[in-house]
Amino acid sequence: MTRHSSCLTITMTTDTKTSTRKVNLRSTAVKRIMQEASELADPQEDDFVASPLETDIFEWHCTMRGVPGSEYEGGLYHLRILLPPSYPMSAPDIILLTPNGRFELGKKICIDGLTSFHAGSWQPAWGVRTAITGLRSFWMQGGEALSAVGALDYSKEERKRLAKLSRDWVCPTCQVKNHELLGDVEVTAGTPSQASGADEEAIHSSPKEESCELPLDSRQPDPPLLSLSTTPRPLSIPTPPTATSSSETASSTLPSIRTRAESPSQPVPSPRRPPVILDLALFLMISLLVVLVARRLA
Repeated sequence: MTRHSSCLTITMTTDTKTSTRKVNLRSTAVKRIMQEASELADPQEDDFVASPLETDIFEWHCTMRGVPGSEYEGGLYHLRILLPPSYPMSAPDIILLTPNGRFELGKKICIDGLTSFHAGSWQPAWGVRTAITGLRSFWMQGGEALSAVGALDYSKEERKRLAKLSRDWVCPTCQVKNHELLGDVEVTAGTPSQASGADEEAIHSSPKEESCELPLDSRQPDPPLLSLSTTPRPLSIPTPPTATSSSETASSTLPSIRTRAESPSQPVPSPRRPPVILDLALFLMISLLVVLVARRLA
């Protein structure tokens, strides 16, 4: 590749001819493709690897791992992703190259919303990673998905056989075997059972190491015991000062009441008699009543 001002010159060499294609670096599509290529250069996942060709950044090659737990487990599948000049406003196209028993080879496949067959459902925010992730999800679908454009319905035994052969398949463009592009995932932490067993062994062995006893000659002498007296000692409970002051105050304020209650010689006062005028009024009323009764009888 040679760069001239704002254009990128890409030289494409084949067996018969050499062609040169200029790419405008100011193009929105080129900027987006370069950004995605930089992001996928160091992928965070081990399910696939993808990168644009050095001769054409609008053509990507991807090696994808088979879905675990299926008839494709262990298989490695190589595919092409063709980006249109109006990318990312338009959807890409996906073409499978490795025999797999699920899709036809060398033919654009139909995935709802992710390929040019359904351009209206494509979102500009999506990218190459979205297309690959959608392909992995669509790969395991059955029913109507098996009747889509470019779909195949081979038996599980045939798909398993193709999965084993796919590891040594060589792309005519990349000239590299699939297992060299996407190696096996290395498990360094061991299987879950081994890890759990190691954890349990560490848990059970740690208390034993902490509770190990020292030799007899290295033990420190026990501290002398305190001599305890068996004779009980009376407990002295101090009287709170507030309680003493309150009791003294109460005893000083009640001597007169105690003296009055305990003295037997003091006479008890008698109840007061009503006034004389009330006696006179009562006498007159009785006399008048007697006079009235006497006249009534006469």
